[in-house]
Amino acid sequence: MGMIKIPQEAIENFEKNYPQIFESGNLAEGKWNTSLSAFFKDYTNAAHAMAFSSNGSGLLAILMLLKKYRSFKKVFIQSNTMYGVKTIAISSGLDFVGFVPCSLPSLMPTAVQVREFLDSLETTSDCVFLATHIGGIVNPEIQKISEICKERGVALVEDCAHSLGSTLNGKHTGLFGVAGVYS
Repeated sequence: MGMIKIPQEAIENFEKNYPQIFESGNLAEGKWNTSLSAFFKDYTNAAHAMAFSSNGSGLLAILMLLKKYRSFKKVFIQSNTMYGVKTIAISSGLDFVGFVPCSLPSLMPTAVQVREFLDSLETTSDCVFLATHIGGIVNPEIQKISEICKERGVALVEDCAHSLGSTLNGKHTGLFGVAGVYS
């Protein structure tokens, strides 16, 4: 393993533009965020994209929006994820209803595990599943999981913090559910 090196072109672009960013005072909004959003929209072929200050703030915003405008009431996550994901789920105001187990080969839930978890709930049409892609690897069953969620009325939100650029059958993470957030 070697060090991650920033490409010279990226360094030159930063050096050329950072004075304008600092002079404008638009460190968290403005043309640079718009440009970043447009880049990722095109890169992933997403319908929409928006820049946030962090993966966590993006996930929290999505969960809160689903609660307020789509009337979702509950959230569940997979058992193998970052502790912050549970904190975000709870902070969203949705009722936290538990963890989906994960399989050892992928360290992510299988479609069967998601289905079994959903079968344990009284209702599912008011649930959000906050799923995490682990270690830059797309959950190998995310398409099946997405279909199960759609059948049951579950909003699938993808935590793609470590999977930017990862695809399954040519489709980027973050595009299998209602929303996805990169880091």
